[in-house]
Amino acid sequence: MTIPIIIPTMDEGLSERIADQLNACEPGVDIEIALMHDPIGQGFTRVVNEGLRRVLESSAPVIGIMSDDCEPRTDQWLAKLLDALDDDTCNGFAAPLMPCRTEGIMGIEPVDEPMVIEHWGVPYGCVLIRRDVFRDVGLLDPFFDHYCSDTDHQFRARRFGWRSVVAWHVYMHRDSHPPREPLWTQDQSKLQRRWG
Repeated sequence: MTIPIIIPTMDEGLSERIADQLNACEPGVDIEIALMHDPIGQGFTRVVNEGLRRVLESSAPVIGIMSDDCEPRTDQWLAKLLDALDDDTCNGFAAPLMPCRTEGIMGIEPVDEPMVIEHWGVPYGCVLIRRDVFRDVGLLDPFFDHYCSDTDHQFRARRFGWRSVVAWHVYMHRDSHPPREPLWTQDQSKLQRRWG
């Protein structure tokens, strides 16, 4: 199986080093990189949707989304995420532990033995998503410019019985950085209005 991974980026030089970056630890599954350049700063949601439209033309049963600063720190990281997704047919989303602002993932130390935990919503900083989720839910909602479209997407997927899980035995390093304002505050407010 080959998993297409959508990587939105504003970094024009990323294409020269992304393969090395993702293969720093053996992924265990073949990867097809869909690098989506965003030179004008359209924001995460629109750029990821462009990538999704492209990769959904293929027959891949699982699609990945990943931030451009991700560095795997677990051998067989992609195979282990795929196993977490396949742990239950209702698992629609599987993510590793990583530095992020998501409660229940942020600051958690990885474990050695396989541990797959259901979570209310995982960040799309690194995630595998079943193709069937997009059949049921559609793409990310461009109502959200940069943040919260991932959370909204998973909340909508719950109506179809899809669950989100975290693989506590897989760790993906990312750079910690403050949220981009005013996008963070605006998108958080939109999420609050929609979901309470």
